[in-house]
Amino acid sequence: MKKVLYILILSAFIASVSLLAYEYLYPEETVEIIENESEITTSSTEGIINLGGGVMVEMIDSVVSTTTLAKLNMTTLDRPIVDPRNVSLESFKKNEASVSAIISSLKEKPESFDKWMELGTYRKIFVDYTGAKEAWENALILKPKNPLALSNLGNLYGYYIKDNVKAEEYYLASIKSDPTSGFWYYQAFLFYTEVMNDKVSAKNIVSEGLKNNPNDLELENILNSL
Repeated sequence: MKKVLYILILSAFIASVSLLAYEYLYPEETVEIIENESEITTSSTEGIINLGGGVMVEMIDSVVSTTTLAKLNMTTLDRPIVDPRNVSLESFKKNEASVSAIISSLKEKPESFDKWMELGTYRKIFVDYTGAKEAWENALILKPKNPLALSNLGNLYGYYIKDNVKAEEYYLASIKSDPTSGFWYYQAFLFYTEVMNDKVSAKNIVSEGLKNNPNDLELENILNSL
């Protein structure tokens, strides 16, 4: 029992440190996507795009294809912000204001990967799992191989939507996207341990992570404790 408690404490510490490291390695950046010859490069004085539904977008200092923008699910921005009743009224009002600001920003600049990621996080806090899924799926349209967006969807499917097949798919995709970061292996390890109760897969994913990251002491310690 003490051994299990030690693993959980160690795991929580690894998660916090790894997330900080990820934010350092992947700072906020401007989305730049080129998918075909319909790419557009605009300045602040041109490049007005009609996405339909009354949404007019001015692209500023970015390169993105109209094809990519057309794939975004803009109707998700119309989802109501519902009080989940698990937070104080003051906290809800504060978060509600933040979500409203994010939505307004995305209606003007839907190419913002970071804003879609933020929106997904707030939707999840408000227990709007469909809204969270749609926001993070939009983020993946902009950056299809982003490991954080992939891992977030894995967590959402595994712990909240309860679709373990989709969860595993997204966790493994995050690892494939960034195999040299131990954090994604750790997230998959938690999923196999806490949700699937699959000790074999949990051990295998940590072993794989250590193989691709031989100097990762945290993964080594977890493997030795299994």
